[in-house]
Amino acid sequence: MIQHPNKRGVVLLVVLMAVAILMLLYMVNIQAILGPSLQTAPQGIEERPWLLEDLLVAEGQPIRLPKAPKPTLNAPLTLTGQVSRNTELRGTVQIAVSSDGRVRADWQAEYSHPPKQYQLTAALSGNIDTQQTYHDANGPDKNRLFLIAKGPYRLLTKDPATGLAEEIGTAWLLGYLSPDGRAEGTLTLTTDRQWAVVYQYTAILLLRRKYCSRKPVGNVDNFL
Repeated sequence: MIQHPNKRGVVLLVVLMAVAILMLLYMVNIQAILGPSLQTAPQGIEERPWLLEDLLVAEGQPIRLPKAPKPTLNAPLTLTGQVSRNTELRGTVQIAVSSDGRVRADWQAEYSHPPKQYQLTAALSGNIDTQQTYHDANGPDKNRLFLIAKGPYRLLTKDPATGLAEEIGTAWLLGYLSPDGRAEGTLTLTTDRQWAVVYQYTAILLLRRKYCSRKPVGNVDNFL
């Protein structure tokens, strides 16, 4: 009988490819059914914003200012917008960009997943970076100005069964400012850089004025 050793190799290769495809389809279906978890392992840059920490400019150091076609900072800008996660609103963010390129942001939210209630406050500071270029499916867009900021956040959780719990961590803001005064990007929370929760924001230009920090949404006494 004539042996066909190559045929066995081809059959084995086909079987392995089929198994790999089935595993991939299984993972896609599981993600589609379950959706993203509240705390996910870092994947994209929005889930690992600390990898861009070198872009933060220390206080007292000069920041390269933008030139056209990017938005020019002839006067301070203040933008306000909503924050969301999976179409659910998560408060508002106020972003201020000063004429020297400094960025400050306040993010405040109160929301609930019955029976639990949540209160979030975050204060971030950072700067612009003219060297970063926005990219999407249409290619690069050199008209947008990159924003980055970092700061502490505080999340209070009120649970009727266990009482009040506090979480302290680091919040990150990434985004791009368009010439029309619209900023879009992500806000990310993490406590140890081993997990991250990513939110989306869209903010629009309200006034060209000095930054004015808002009063907190509330305090622990009001939240009790």
